[in-house]
Order: sequence, then structure tokens, then C-alpha cells
Amino acid sequence: MPGTSAADDGFGSALAVGDLTGDGRDVLAVGAPFKKIGGQELAGAVLVLPGSAAGLSGSGSTRIDQDQTWIPGGAEAQDQFGFALAVGKVDKDRYADLAISAIGENANVYPGDGAITLVRGAAAGVQHSGATVVTGRNAALALHRDGLILNSLRFSLAIGDTNRDGYGEVLTGVPGAQVSDHYSTGGVVSFAGRANGLSTTGIRLLSQNTAGVAGANEDGDRFGADVAAADVTGDGRADLLVGVPGENVGSNADAGTAVLLRGSSSGLAGSGSQVWSQDSRAVPGAAEKGDRFGSEVTLLNLDGRGGRDAVVAAPDEKVGGYPSAAAAGMLVTFTASSTGLAPKAGWTGQNQRYTDFYFDGYGRVLTGG
Repeated sequence: MPGTSAADDGFGSALAVGDLTGDGRDVLAVGAPFKKIGGQELAGAVLVLPGSAAGLSGSGSTRIDQDQTWIPGGAEAQDQFGFALAVGKVDKDRYADLAISAIGENANVYPGDGAITLVRGAAAGVQHSGATVVTGRNAALALHRDGLILNSLRFSLAIGDTNRDGYGEVLTGVPGAQVSDHYSTGGVVSFAGRANGLSTTGIRLLSQNTAGVAGANEDGDRFGADVAAADVTGDGRADLLVGVPGENVGSNADAGTAVLLRGSSSGLAGSGSQVWSQDSRAVPGAAEKGDRFGSEVTLLNLDGRGGRDAVVAAPDEKVGGYPSAAAAGMLVTFTASSTGLAPKAGWTGQNQRYTDFYFDGYGRVLTGG
């Protein structure tokens, strides 16, 4: 594998899988967002490991960083290139594409910071040309809304064809976004899929102020802390599951919720959305202060019956009988149907404990297929 390991690279902080090579085998993209590049601390890099007949292989792997001539921009301190990753088909060729966030790019630039780079897939892994980039500043200016600041654009990433036009949208959660003057209320930005890569043409913002989305923008909601895209309802359009871990439920601060946004002929829409908390009917557990339900979300085919099912984590869930210093954490599964999601089961870190070994923050990291 190219490069050398160093302390605190953060290798493995982000993972994404998909068929970048078009040969029917998945590759694994691995983020190392804290890696020093060209003397720049925390500049970040991504390593792409190909699949083979024998499984995952280091042979033929590719390193991607912003000091390479075919990647827009340059490696700078604190960029954290590789903080989040997503693999999916953005254009209509046979190769999946790789979206890479640099959460610290142009930090504290008004009215938005962070960046997403889209790298095209190719038979050899990734194409060494045609990479495109959008920045938080350009996205915020294109949206042109009063009181909007896209802080740390590209905190979480997904790719999905939300309107069934054959092109995949690049979808990013921006939990630190200021929307309508509410700080860290959060939002989701959709970049339209197209043949020539990323741009702000056709950009859309969805938040709890969007018609049909339950709730309202409030300080600290962090709508978009995690996102996952897949077809839940079986209509051929990708839906988006959004984590909102800072949402207050009743008097319980930061109890958290998860929101399902439906795909439509015009892309993601608030109409038909669902919202779930641990106080929702049939959801295991109860909404409690600081649970942060929705901190991590993923969509998987758990039962093999069509639409993608969901897993939502509450990593700070407290459980009786656990040490007071530890949060057992909780996972809740939801079953997919043509009308959306329905709660199914839940279990905690306490269910997994062995003798005197305790899980702390069970579900703090989830990954999807």
C-alpha cells in the first residue's frame, strides 16, 4: 500500500464501499483525515483498496490527497481531507464514483466552509482526471438564503438517485449549519447528479423548516449529523435517513430523533417524511435527556425482502445496572415498507456485555452496505 503509517493518522476514521472499477467487485475506500501531507498537519488522505478474487488487496491500491495534480486544491493544515466518504453512481457510466469531504477546507470562511471532491471511478480504481469540487462557501452563495451559514459542509455523505433519472445525487449532512438564524440547527444539501461532476447547479437545501418535514429549526438540533441513502419504499428512488441527535423530545434535551426524507420525481422532498424518537409508538426504550438518538444511522437489507431497513443508534443511552460513568448505548432497527419505516427491535450494550466487560457508547459508529 502506498504511504507509511504514522501516529494519529486517523486511518479508518471513515469507510465506504462500492464498485469503482466496474468489475462487479467492491473496493474499500479508507479515510485518514489527520494524516500529514507535505508537512501540513491534519491535511488528510484517502486510500482505495481494490477487491480481487482472493478478497481485499493492498496490491494496486491508490492514495488520494490534495497535493496530487489531478485533485483540485492543495493540501493545507487542518483540511481533514477524508473526514467522510461515500461511493455511488453519480453519472451513467459503469463505474461508481467516490465523494470525499474535507471538513476543514477554508475553515471559518463566510458564509460556509468545508468542501467535497468527487473522484470518478475507472477500471484501474479511480480516474486520474475529471475530479471536481464544491465548497461550503460556493454552496451557501448558490442557495442565496438570508441567515444561512453552512458551517462544516460535508460532515456526513451519501450518494443516491433520489429522482430516478439515472444520475445519483451527492447528499451531505451539515449539522453545524445556521438556518434562519438558528445556530447548529443543521440541514441537508443535495447536489444534482450529472455527467460532468459536481457543481452548485440544481443545489437544494432541506431542513426542519422545509414544508412537510416534522419539527422546526432550533438551536443545537444538528439535523444531518449522519445521513444514509437507499431505496426504502421500493419505488426505485433513493430515500434519505437523517440523524437529528440534538433534537429535544418533550422536556428531554438532546434526546434525539431520526427523519426519513422521501425521494420523488423532483428529488428529496419533505412531503411524506417520517420522524421517529424513542417516545414514538413501538420504538424500544424511552426518550431521555442526552440519549442522542440519531447520532448514527444506516440503511441495510436486513430481511432480504426488498426495501432497505434502518438501524438508528442512541450511543449515549443509559441503562440501569451499568456503571454511572459509562453509557451502554442502544441500537433500534426499523423494517422497510412501501409507506416508509416501522420500528422492529432494539438492544443495548448491556445485552452484549461479558462478565465484567462493559460496552461504552454501543452504536457510536455504524457503517452500511
